[in-house]
Amino acid sequence: LKRTKAAQLKTNLASYLAAQAVLTTRQPPTTDEGRQARTSLEARQEKFLHAAERITADIVAEARIFQGGATEIQADSVDEALNQACQAALMRLYPRFPEADYDSWRQVFNRAKHLDQSALEAIDYQGNAANHPVAQELLSHLGAQTKTGTEIRNYFHQPPYGWPREAINGALMILTLAGQLRATYQAQPISAGELNATKIQQTEFKLEQRVLTTQEILAIRALLKDTASHHKIGAEGIAIPRLLDTMKALAAASSGQAPLPQRPDTHYITQLETLVGNEQLAAIYDHRQQIRTDYRAWTLAREKTRVRLPQWELLLKLLPYASGLPVYDQVKPEIEAIEEQRRLLAEPDPVPPLLNKITTSLREAIQTARNKHLRAYQEQIIQLTRDHNWRRLTPAKQQSIRNRRGLGPLAKINLETDEHLLQALQNTSLPGWEDKTNAMRERVSLALHDAARELMPTAKRLFLPRITINTEDELNDYLQQVKEEALVAIKSGKPVVLS
Repeated sequence: LKRTKAAQLKTNLASYLAAQAVLTTRQPPTTDEGRQARTSLEARQEKFLHAAERITADIVAEARIFQGGATEIQADSVDEALNQACQAALMRLYPRFPEADYDSWRQVFNRAKHLDQSALEAIDYQGNAANHPVAQELLSHLGAQTKTGTEIRNYFHQPPYGWPREAINGALMILTLAGQLRATYQAQPISAGELNATKIQQTEFKLEQRVLTTQEILAIRALLKDTASHHKIGAEGIAIPRLLDTMKALAAASSGQAPLPQRPDTHYITQLETLVGNEQLAAIYDHRQQIRTDYRAWTLAREKTRVRLPQWELLLKLLPYASGLPVYDQVKPEIEAIEEQRRLLAEPDPVPPLLNKITTSLREAIQTARNKHLRAYQEQIIQLTRDHNWRRLTPAKQQSIRNRRGLGPLAKINLETDEHLLQALQNTSLPGWEDKTNAMRERVSLALHDAARELMPTAKRLFLPRITINTEDELNDYLQQVKEEALVAIKSGKPVVLS
């Protein structure tokens, strides 16, 4: 700055300050003369200020601008010279700044978040993402280290870069999407689509040692589609662990204890689970045919298991009920062979023929047993209805006794399905039908006694011993014994009911 009109500038500044001191220290005047004097002083203060401003403007207008090293900046105006000097100083401090000097980095971030592989077109770049100067420098800085988004951003804020936050976030996002970086948030892998400006600060980034080709990525996407592993494009790394979980679940569901097959070998799946990032994706690519084959085979086996295992369990439940039938010895060896050889999922399905044999025999046997029971029931009911005492009872009394002694109408049995057949056998087995038939005579005997007691409350029931008689003398002895017991009751005034 030139030393121009220094005395005048000093005088005007001093006069301005003196007037200001008077105006600020004196009490506001209360008379017209005092107010007029104050107005005059304020006008002079304004005059001194304007004069000082004009002198200052003249001095600045003649100023010369120098950079470090005594290099003078030539320009049409002081403002332009100052702007050029500041720009030059910034470039000396941040020489790498122009590489990231774009207003559209936020668009890059948003497009990459929506899994747009061409997101860098927002800053007019159409090449490989890893070859962009900002991306190259970021990858070089990471090297073999793992750093958070905040650490990376702080580094590139410093000289010689001075790159804005949006540029660094956008570059991290597109490199993650392109598979150049492995992103981990709270110890869990995270895809570009799941990142945001807040998460990216705590997210750890690591350079991927294996970068997948477009052909490999497309093949992995096809595998995920074939295995019904729904995923967003660009989020294959997130979908792969779910696929491996699905494969393990299929292996378990398609195997089990005999007669199911043994659990298939899933060692390679366990090995794949130990890998992360692009290394895991590359290994998935290498195993894609085996995964696809196993997925189809295990899915089919799971569906077979879902259908056949309940039928097998039904067969095993029905088998003991057929133990007294010829079919038992026919099907039991075959059942044992299926179990021993674990052939439940073999083709053709081995269960339906065996189930058909045993259910057919059981249906026939249970119908035969029920018909036999029905005939015995009808015979005993006829005997009951012909009894003299019984016919003297009212229908209500008769029904009450029949209900009490289990002589009501026989319920129909439902043998429509194999499950209904099993339920019918669980209610009454084949030996159970025999027992019910044999008990029918006893039930009718009890009903006759009940009828007699209704009419003759003192009646005594006399049980006829069940013995085998071979001779006439034995018969006479038996009848004499019954007669003696009956006479004891009769002489005591009690009617006798023989049963």
